[in-house]
Amino acid sequence: MFRKKQKPRMTGGQLTDQAAVQIATLINHLQNGFAAAMNKKTKHFSAARWKFLIVVFAVAWGAFSLYTISTAFEKHLPASTHKTYKQLFIQGPMHNDSLELIERIYGQQKSEQLKKQLQQNSNTK
Repeated sequence: MFRKKQKPRMTGGQLTDQAAVQIATLINHLQNGFAAAMNKKTKHFSAARWKFLIVVFAVAWGAFSLYTISTAFEKHLPASTHKTYKQLFIQGPMHNDSLELIERIYGQQKSEQLKKQLQQNSNTK
């Protein structure tokens, strides 16, 4: 009778849902605030000014897109603009259990080929 009513405990899924709703609400408030500020600054713009800004925006992004596409197909870049990497040798299986697994999967012939390659690689070092 005098006990305080206990709230039901939330599970992990309910907590993440609640956090997601709070984050989405915060982002929505920020977007609305930014939109209101931009509307306040640009409410006096004439139709001609808006058309000019749209043209400038379209030309700028079009030029950037053309630049990006054209540099993607360039074949001869100066040496200073790209890096070259030395190819590293990757060794094959080193343990007998790996060779036994290869024998079971691919058969005896493939295993023998790999053993020869491993011996040649270890001899060259």
